[in-house]
Amino acid sequence: MQPAMHPSIRAALLSLLAAGIALAQTGDLRQAAKSGPVVRQVMTAGDEFKDGAALIIPCELVVVGQIVDEQPRLAADGAVVLTDYSIEVGEVWIDPKGRVAPGEQIVISHPGGQMRVEGVPVRVETPDFEPLEWLMPYIFFLDPASDGYRFRGGAQGVWAVREGRAYSHLTRKFDYTVRRLYNGNDLGLFSRRVRNTGQSNPPPASGAGAKPPGERRREVIRPEYPKIPGLGERRMAADAVVRGRVVDAAVHVSGDGKTAWTDYTIEVLEVYKHPNPAPAAGATLTARAEGGNWAEGDSVVSIANELFPPLPWAREHIFFLRRPKSDEPYQFLDGAMSVFRLDDEGRMRCHAPRGEWDFLCTSRDGSKWKDLLRDLSRGR
Repeated sequence: MQPAMHPSIRAALLSLLAAGIALAQTGDLRQAAKSGPVVRQVMTAGDEFKDGAALIIPCELVVVGQIVDEQPRLAADGAVVLTDYSIEVGEVWIDPKGRVAPGEQIVISHPGGQMRVEGVPVRVETPDFEPLEWLMPYIFFLDPASDGYRFRGGAQGVWAVREGRAYSHLTRKFDYTVRRLYNGNDLGLFSRRVRNTGQSNPPPASGAGAKPPGERRREVIRPEYPKIPGLGERRMAADAVVRGRVVDAAVHVSGDGKTAWTDYTIEVLEVYKHPNPAPAAGATLTARAEGGNWAEGDSVVSIANELFPPLPWAREHIFFLRRPKSDEPYQFLDGAMSVFRLDDEGRMRCHAPRGEWDFLCTSRDGSKWKDLLRDLSRGR
């Protein structure tokens, strides 16, 4: 007799089925994509390091660097999407074999990412490893791999540098030992601890004075979005309200070079409001949001929009859109406040960062997705 399925797992499976998302968590993504969009989750941290020495002592390479590009690709066996991170090395803390010099770029492959497979959007999520920010300093603990290097212990081996301190890339949900030991340490103290505990190594080399080729520009923005109080008011103010999912995205720099925009390609699943002619189910439209990462040649630009995080592919959303001109892409009505996502348990989630939530998000985040669809269908 088989054990009964846990209710929360069953609810998650049913919600994904309703969204038309392939459920297979193992096997070839190319086969899974034949059934429609795929969302898969994988854990990447491996075994927990029980102390700092377990992280540091066996490590063959520790560098301080920044992400200057990333490219998704399908693993050779087709089971997972990998992201190849291009890291520009600024300092070398441990490298007894002298393999890396400041100013060089190394490529690290890590599970997770989103891309089109057989023409279908596929997203591999890593709950224990959040996306890395471009042009921000990180400390990377690296192990050799057949195709270059890998992060040692997943996010256990990645530390962000902010205001002179080192912060673990592990989130509070994954409060592993190394995070508890070192999170928020003074950077100088952290550096000495790593070098003194690590392998014999010459004094750390630094390329801080070297100017990299091309442009390196990072800017954090907080655009002004209109304040719209409720669901009904959003519906009235929007030119279009659709249920759909992101199936592609492209980043481009503005003509004056001052900012970057991401154009999201949205597959329409259902239309709640749209001027005639309304798009049919399966049609696509383009919606634009300010922000994004762009690399071309030796130039790298990162515009980080604190109020509008990147949209996940393949997952079902409700979008409230406006279109100032008929020959231009749609825009999100009031930024991330006009985007709601279906989670794995059949509940509504606000796309806006929690610290920016309005009353609608505060009162309805976590409510039943079907209730949101019902209210939209009734014109509320």
